[in-house]
Amino acid sequence: MEDKQIPLVTLHDVFEARKRISSFLKKSPFVKSGFLSEKIGANTFIKLETVNEVGSFKIRGATTNLIR
Repeated sequence: MEDKQIPLVTLHDVFEARKRISSFLKKSPFVKSGFLSEKIGANTFIKLETVNEVGSFKIRGATTNLIR
């Protein structure tokens, strides 16, 4: 079996993907979690992906691949 090389993703790649998919998705807000902040002893924020219809990060990858 041949090993396939997976190309590294650069910061430039991330910003380019963001430009391509931004019109398809809503911005996901970061919200402070009082519970986690208290448990960890530091301000802790969570990203609310539930504002997008699918409710997960997977929609970003799927959209990126579909519009390439």
